[in-house]
Amino acid sequence: MLATPRATAPARGAPGPLTRLIALLLFMASAPLWLGAALAIRRHGPGPVFFRQRRLGRDGRPFLIWKLRTMHTDAPARLRRWLASDPAVRARWEAFGCLDDDPRICGRAGRFARHFSLDELPQLLNVMAGEMALVGPRPLPEDLALALPPAVRAWREALPPGMTGLWQVRRRSEVSLRQMLAYDRLYARRRSRALDARLLLATLPAVLGARGAV
Repeated sequence: MLATPRATAPARGAPGPLTRLIALLLFMASAPLWLGAALAIRRHGPGPVFFRQRRLGRDGRPFLIWKLRTMHTDAPARLRRWLASDPAVRARWEAFGCLDDDPRICGRAGRFARHFSLDELPQLLNVMAGEMALVGPRPLPEDLALALPPAVRAWREALPPGMTGLWQVRRRSEVSLRQMLAYDRLYARRRSRALDARLLLATLPAVLGARGAV
C-alpha cells in the first residue's frame, strides 16, 4: 500500500535562487547538446521541435512541462494501432507505460535523444520558472496523477516535482508505475540536500550508461 510517508521532512517551497541559478548554468552548458538534438529532430520531418504537456506539480498545481519532441505528430494513432496488434505489447504498455520498439519515436534522432535523456534538458526552463526542482518526484501527466489514491497524491504534491530522482538513477524506464511510486516514496522519506546532491551527481553516469533507457 502506497501510503503517506511516516518521516517526511517539512516540505520546501518553490526552488530558491540558488537552484534557479544552477538550472540557468546547466541550461547554457547543455545548449550544444539539446540544440543539436533539436536540429536533428527538425531535419527528420514536419512538426514542432518542442513538446509541451500538462503535468501536476506541487500542491496539485498544473503546469506545462518542456521536452524535445521525439515522437511523430500522429503518435496517439500509432500507439493505438500498435497496442491492438499484439496482446504482449499491450501487457507491457499497461505494466510499464513504455515499449521496447516504440513506433511513435521519430527515427534515429528521436531514439538518440531519448536514449541519453537529451529530450529532458529543456525542463531546466521549468526549474528556472520555479515549477520544478532539479531533484524530486517525477511530475506525472494530469490524467495519471489524478487517478492516484488520495494518500499518494497527498505526499507527492507536498514536494516540488523534479527532473531527476531516485528511480531515474536506479532503474529509469525499467520500472512499473507502482515501482516508480515506491522509489518516489522512499525519496520523500529520506530527502535532504545531501541526498539531492548525491542524486544529481549519480544522474550523469546513469544517463551516459543509458541504464534502463528505451
